[in-house]
Amino acid sequence: MKIATAFIVILSLTLDVVSNSIFIKRDVNHYLTVLHMLVPPLQELNDALESRDLQNIVLLGPKMDDALRDGLESLRLDVPLPTVEDSLLLRSPLEELEFLAYHLVNLLIGLKDLFISAGIGDFIREILKRLHSGFLSLCNLLSARVSPEVEHIIEDLCSSAVLAYQRGIDAYNTTPTSTTISPTPSTTSTSTTTIP
Repeated sequence: MKIATAFIVILSLTLDVVSNSIFIKRDVNHYLTVLHMLVPPLQELNDALESRDLQNIVLLGPKMDDALRDGLESLRLDVPLPTVEDSLLLRSPLEELEFLAYHLVNLLIGLKDLFISAGIGDFIREILKRLHSGFLSLCNLLSARVSPEVEHIIEDLCSSAVLAYQRGIDAYNTTPTSTTISPTPSTTSTSTTTIP
C-alpha cells in the first residue's frame, strides 16, 4: 500500500513538471508566433512601396496596423518569459522586423514627393504614427516580459524600429497638408494603380 502511494506521489510530481515545461514552451512559441505574424503584412507593404502600387499601399497600411494591434492584445495575456534562453528566442524575429521597418521608412521618405502629389501624404503620416505607437507598446511589453539579463538587447531592437518610424513621421511632418484617404478594405479589386 505504501509502495503504491509513493508511486502515485512520484507520478503526480513528474506529470506536474512535464505540464509546467509544456506550458512554458507554449508561451515562448506564442510570443514567436505573434512576432512572425507581423512579418508578412510588413513585407507586403514594403513590396507595394517598391512597385509604387498606390491601391495596395492604401489597403496594406491599415492591414499592418490591425495585425500589430491584434498581436499586442494577444501578448498581453501571456506570462513573462522565465529564462534567458527563452528570451533570446525573440531576437531573430525582432531583427527581421527592425530591418523591414528601416526599409519601409527609407522607401516612404524616398517617395514622399510622389505621395504628396498623389494626395496621400496625411494618410502615410497617420500610418507611420500608428506603427510608431504600436511598436512602442510592443517594445514596452516585451522589455517587461523578458529575462532581466537580456532586457537591454530586446529593448534596443524594439527601440530601433520605433526610432525608424519616428524618422518617417518627422519627414512627413515637414510636408504640406494633403488629402486624407480612408480606405475601405471590404472591397477587393484585381486592378492596381501604379504611380509612374
